[in-house]
Amino acid sequence: MAETKASDEKLDDEKVQDEAVVPEFIEDEDATIDTALGEMGMSIEELAESGFDTIQVLDENDDVDIIDGIDDDFVQHPLWQRVLAEFAGTAIFLFAVYLNAVYSKLTFNDAAPLQTVFTIFLAYTAVKLAFGGISGGHFNPAISIAAAVAKKINALEGILYSVAQIAGGLFSILLLLLVLPQPVAEIPALTTKVYLGFAANGYGSASPNAVFDTIAGSQTPSLGSLLTYSPISLAIIELLATALIVFASLTVAKSISSNVIKALGAGIAYAIGTYIALPITSAGLNPARSFVIAFFANNGSPTDVSTSNIMQLWLYALVPICAGLIVGLCYSIFDYLKERPLAALNDDSLISDDTNLKQSNIPLFTDMEFDEKGEEFANNLAAEVAENETETAKDVATNEVLEEKKE
Repeated sequence: MAETKASDEKLDDEKVQDEAVVPEFIEDEDATIDTALGEMGMSIEELAESGFDTIQVLDENDDVDIIDGIDDDFVQHPLWQRVLAEFAGTAIFLFAVYLNAVYSKLTFNDAAPLQTVFTIFLAYTAVKLAFGGISGGHFNPAISIAAAVAKKINALEGILYSVAQIAGGLFSILLLLLVLPQPVAEIPALTTKVYLGFAANGYGSASPNAVFDTIAGSQTPSLGSLLTYSPISLAIIELLATALIVFASLTVAKSISSNVIKALGAGIAYAIGTYIALPITSAGLNPARSFVIAFFANNGSPTDVSTSNIMQLWLYALVPICAGLIVGLCYSIFDYLKERPLAALNDDSLISDDTNLKQSNIPLFTDMEFDEKGEEFANNLAAEVAENETETAKDVATNEVLEEKKE
């Protein structure tokens, strides 16, 4: 008997891992992530290998951790480690971006957009692989804000991540200052501030192309510095390109378990967004990339929006943040609508213990309030279950009567 019981337990454990395709919802005020995993008999490592898509541990006060997607296995790391990972990853990524921007302008002028796109793809993919398993690998306040709105991380984490990313941007600029070329005697106007202007985001007279043409004294300015766009056009391009990056980051984190594929997917999305926006807005797409360097590289009048990198931060700081808010909100609404019917289907107060539906392998959702449609659906379901039970009871009684008549 003992051997049979042990064999059955082993088969049950294997079944849990083989059928790990649905979330588990636990209602417990003292629940923790470890409690949730313990209920399933799994470790966080086994979870990542099993294919579970979502785990949520909920209570009435929302005090319990929520894991939404394998991407969030970083919950096992302390908050300070996750914040430090965002700082380090952002610093490395932006250092590569700034360095490429300066030297591609000095060596190729504006003839190397694909070089810039490829550099961003490689740099973002690399830091995502290096730090994504610790913090989730955002390296962009727009992504962190979207993740907070979508409840993939909490508000405090979103704020701390964003601050760490801005600090990483500052650190990357300090590193950049150490490796910039020495002043050129033949071109006295080519100062450190101008070098930083090549790396800063700007449009019109503040664009890197315009800064280069001014210093070079070219009689035939590059076409990129001559083209102008309305503020609405600039905002739309920056908004859509940033939204693509943010949306890709949230979706690949939830739908893909391989860290390598996640990193490649996020890197490709960032490269595509850059390729779209680079010739028009110089591809900010990231407040950490655009904010601090604007104060170091401001080459125009501090109050002139046409020449001041600082005055143009409305486009490079506010618009990406708006993109993050919009994507995060849409992501939350989509998840809410997708989960709501299942919540109604599994309400304990509406389905009796002895129904086949109760025994089915459907995840249990708790602590959810229903709106009118949800209540109507649940009530109709309960009535249908009760009706089926009544008909079953009638059939049983009829069969008994027939059996008695036969006897």
